[in-house]
Amino acid sequence: MARRALIIATGEYEDSGIPDLRAPAKDALRLAEVLGDTRIGNFSVEVAIDQPEHKLRRRIAILLREANLADVLLLYFACHGLTDDGMLYFAAVDATETHPEDNGLPAEFVARAVARSPSENIVLLLDCCYSARFFDGWLGRGQEKVSLRDHLAAGCGRGRAIIAASDRLQRAYEDPDQSLFSQALVDGLESGAADRDGDGLVELKKLYSYIFDSLRASRRQQEPRLWNDIVGQLYIATNPHFKGEVGPRVDGGSWPEFEPIPPAAEREFRSLVSETSTVVEFHNQRGHAVLVYWLSSVGQRVLYQRLPPGHYYQQQTF
Repeated sequence: MARRALIIATGEYEDSGIPDLRAPAKDALRLAEVLGDTRIGNFSVEVAIDQPEHKLRRRIAILLREANLADVLLLYFACHGLTDDGMLYFAAVDATETHPEDNGLPAEFVARAVARSPSENIVLLLDCCYSARFFDGWLGRGQEKVSLRDHLAAGCGRGRAIIAASDRLQRAYEDPDQSLFSQALVDGLESGAADRDGDGLVELKKLYSYIFDSLRASRRQQEPRLWNDIVGQLYIATNPHFKGEVGPRVDGGSWPEFEPIPPAAEREFRSLVSETSTVVEFHNQRGHAVLVYWLSSVGQRVLYQRLPPGHYYQQQTF
């Protein structure tokens, strides 16, 4: 399982009609440092600052297309959000205010690329004005409203989540040289404060809750929005200041010990057909890497993951 993040930030614009932003580049570098920290996000991070639309389009397509089922992908935007006839565009460095459709990155393109990705663990973090329009829908010329759910259903339709910095009519504020949304995002991860129940893990919903409360405390008219279609829990980070054992049982008890099954007995086990979905979480607490296999319907091993020491991942199964 790979953990990959693409951080896109645009603060300087060629069109004088689009005001420059102070925060995106700084926010992007801070977030990249936190997500890339093996004690926190443990992501492989790419950063794209002040790049033209065609380059951003290609980098997004590669990230989402060249992924495996269990990969965790994170895509972050910090830029102006431009609208035209109800359509949302992410403003690249070469975007134009009067014709955003020329060089603005369409939110619809991003939604379709997300829908078609093989990964079932994709998180979008949108730090721009009107960002909730990404999942409220678009009104195109001569078209009825098209929702994000419809776009995602056209592809995999599962395993996607979006945290938008503001609702569909609100601005996303800087204060003074840092975005309020990104500041809350980075501070929550770096300090471990987003680990709200103290179990050592920062799950997606806990992260959103922390960001929401932080923006509300700022007393600005900015409320983040969450859209979540991920089965089970998706961990964005670990709490770097947590001192206990990561992932304790809710009731405080210890996990039971199981005797290993000898390889010769594997032929007795088969995967059966079921429509009941669940998620199994694997934590490697050993000092060496372990291999996680699935036994198929004919009792053959299928390699799922190579899990390094101290790492964990979630596997959807039935």
